[in-house]
Amino acid sequence: LLREKEEALRKQEEASKALLREKEEAIKKQEEAIKKQEEASKALLREKEEAIKKQEEASKALLREKDEASKQKDLRIAEQNNLIVELRGRTEAVIANRYIVETTATLHERSAGRMSSSSLQGSKNFTYTHLLDNKKPTLLSGAAKKLYNMLAPKIKERIDERSVCSELSDIFHEVSKGIHHPEWLQANASRGIYVGSDSGPLGAALGIWVAKAQELGHISYPVVLVHSQAIVARVVGGKILDPDV
Repeated sequence: LLREKEEALRKQEEASKALLREKEEAIKKQEEAIKKQEEASKALLREKEEAIKKQEEASKALLREKDEASKQKDLRIAEQNNLIVELRGRTEAVIANRYIVETTATLHERSAGRMSSSSLQGSKNFTYTHLLDNKKPTLLSGAAKKLYNMLAPKIKERIDERSVCSELSDIFHEVSKGIHHPEWLQANASRGIYVGSDSGPLGAALGIWVAKAQELGHISYPVVLVHSQAIVARVVGGKILDPDV
């Protein structure tokens, strides 16, 4: 009876061990399956991330192409408009205050690689980059101050530097006034391209602006500067010249 009990106990232990081995094997297989599933999930995630990365790169490349195409289009339009204004100036008096400011602003922004700037922002960027002192924007930059010193004696009205800086800092709004029939240009003005103002510092600001735009190659034609219906200077190749030159 004792041997039978021992034999039964041994068989029970063997059965328990076999069952334990089966459970361990099942757990091992389950762990391997989980591991494979995790690896498959990671691989799928990497594929998705790679696909997203490629899509983002393709989108950026497409955006760069569109930006470049837009830049080239703007440049062509500006060049074409420059030519049209120049040709018009050979046969009629062209009032070009706003046109020159807008064209300069566009070409300045495109040359700096900026695509979404408005004419207002572009004009401010041009002013603060080239015409106003970096540390004290109530003063002109060194180059602009030289132009101011050349221009000031040609204008009968006394115009101080700070007022010119004020006009330059908001020049886009200033040239948007009185576009079509400005009082500063005589009705019988001879052919040519004109900028100017009836009085005050705007005319001086425009003379400085035009000279810098010519120097940078944004506009290439000569411009007549008018102040209070009097021709005070010609701006040619970035230089302020006497009106009869």
